[in-house]
Amino acid sequence: MSSWPSAVRGARRRVGEASWSIVQTPVAAGLAWYIAHNLLGHHDPFFAPVAAAVALSKVRVLRAQRALQLIVGVVLGIGVGTAVKAVAGPDANGAVAIAVATLIAVAAAVSLGGGFFEQGVLFVNQSASSAILMIAVTGTATGSERFSDALIGGGVTLVIVGVLFPAAPLPLIQHAAGQVFTALRDTLAGLAHFADTGTTAGPEWALAAGQRIHDRLAGLDQARSDARQIAMLAPRRWPDRPRARRLSQQTAPLHLLAAPVLGLVHASIAPPAAPPPLDRALREALHELASALAILAAPACATRAADATRAAPHAARARSLASDAVQAGDAVQAGDAHSQLIARLIQTCADDTLRYTST
Repeated sequence: MSSWPSAVRGARRRVGEASWSIVQTPVAAGLAWYIAHNLLGHHDPFFAPVAAAVALSKVRVLRAQRALQLIVGVVLGIGVGTAVKAVAGPDANGAVAIAVATLIAVAAAVSLGGGFFEQGVLFVNQSASSAILMIAVTGTATGSERFSDALIGGGVTLVIVGVLFPAAPLPLIQHAAGQVFTALRDTLAGLAHFADTGTTAGPEWALAAGQRIHDRLAGLDQARSDARQIAMLAPRRWPDRPRARRLSQQTAPLHLLAAPVLGLVHASIAPPAAPPPLDRALREALHELASALAILAAPACATRAADATRAAPHAARARSLASDAVQAGDAVQAGDAHSQLIARLIQTCADDTLRYTST
């Protein structure tokens, strides 16, 4: 169980990371209510502030996409709810009407929700909830007012996140790539520790290390997609399109770099017959690889491409040590199979690292 100080630090960190969104969300909700209620005279425009708050959320990326998903979802739900309410009449069973409206709204949202609307569950959920609210909530507001309220809330969000304060696409990719390098560095450092101490990694460690690497790679893929959408939708970020495209292409090969590291993790699990300890050269090669990836994981490499070249000598040294081990094993034709496997995987990882630093 976490101690109270660590829990408090974690809470403060989360609030700090989301502070800008925490400020923006109430401003957007209040502004949406003011426009709908005070300027347009809508009596109960709850759709406007709700739409703004839901679209903004605490995550600073893809908020413009969420706003568009929300607007279209609310419009679809309002249309379905209004139609079901009109057909059912005032004396209809509310539970039945809500069930029918929800069924139609969800089916329509799923059938229409491909491509741009497929990511996440907001489009489908908002369609269903809007249809339910049109039947369950009584009031003087008409379907057209609900529709305009949704447009107001989503429009306020689009202005804030698409025009005034769009997320920066380049740091998204840079941060996600740094997370991948950090995971690879920590994994190689762990493997080097096992080699230095003459121990083997247990299945639990190997599974955790592999899962972390896969999670970071998935995060990188998501960041590349998010950056592409931000650069496409936000006018302020249009000048970043070429650089975002180049950085996305540059970081795409990280999947290839991760493959031999994952192979080393798999090979680290103790086989039925325990292999002999790795010799000094291969242990040193693992440390050199970890040092290279530590440099690539540093924030400076995300902003200054020249700093990435500092990783190249470490990767070259690792490759040289691994190549010598492979050649020595081939020469005597009796090299330990496990050590040869480790050496070839280190070779591949070093080659991929050198290829990355040269781009």
